[in-house]
Amino acid sequence: LHWFLLSFKFWGYSPNLRERGILFLSLTSLISYYYHIFTHFIIHNLSNALFEIKSASSLIRIISTINPFTYCVDILRKITMNYSVFPVYLSVINLLLWTFILSFITIKIFEKIDIQK
Repeated sequence: LHWFLLSFKFWGYSPNLRERGILFLSLTSLISYYYHIFTHFIIHNLSNALFEIKSASSLIRIISTINPFTYCVDILRKITMNYSVFPVYLSVINLLLWTFILSFITIKIFEKIDIQK
């Protein structure tokens, strides 16, 4: 944020406190918007929800195999259409593994946060 406000000072404009708040909110909103688009693009479009993994290129196949949403879609496909790319037990194990990994990372991050009483 400091580089953003310094760029205004460089051009001879010094925003007051209210304008700084508006600039900060617009900047964080813009970052949040692009983060949202980026994560949804990777999670949704690079899973097997829109295409068959077997027909994808090797790079997309690797990304799709790592993507946990692929296994969610595969389980739903097995339930609704009785067809799946992966065995159901492999999909469940992969989803549980991702759940434990992300839970562990989240716990470690929250342990480092200093809670003031």
